[in-house]
Amino acid sequence: MIKNASLEGRFFLLIIFSLLGNMIRSQENISSKTSIYMELLGNAAGLSVNYDRIIYEKKFIVSACIGAGMVPANLIRRGLNVPQEKGIQVYGLPVSCNISFGKKRHHAELGVGATYQKGMYGVGHDYSKTLFGVIRIGYRYQKANGGFFWKAGFTPFFRIKEYGKISVPFFVLPIAGIGFGYSI
Repeated sequence: MIKNASLEGRFFLLIIFSLLGNMIRSQENISSKTSIYMELLGNAAGLSVNYDRIIYEKKFIVSACIGAGMVPANLIRRGLNVPQEKGIQVYGLPVSCNISFGKKRHHAELGVGATYQKGMYGVGHDYSKTLFGVIRIGYRYQKANGGFFWKAGFTPFFRIKEYGKISVPFFVLPIAGIGFGYSI
């Protein structure tokens, strides 16, 4: 099964297992912080619920994030000029690693990640399956002792690979996002 995997698939799995290994190892030595938040646009290009875990904190902070989201039908219709019809559904799975710099609760944040999106356009129409690379340049507000959390940033999408029958009509999608949640 692994022998037939594409190079992109192997690279994506390597990143996931590296992030998970770092998360497990860091829990023994570092007092990590966890954030749960909702994000509009951002790494899922729609509305998403995300889990963010700090895996390293010394002179800077490294965090890993995974989420699940959906893209609203109106955004798809406007962006792709799709006629008003029922059944437009696009779901996304964003994964990222972020580095934050700053003191106390204010941080500049840089990140890199990938988002897999799968969508159906219209009842009985074909599916789109696309893997995007995502870069994050933004701001993160997070208190050391937990509580209210928010972040905002520029999160452009870069099309890496298409797997479906429908082609995404852009190579780069320059968007921004904002998220609000809680840290524990």
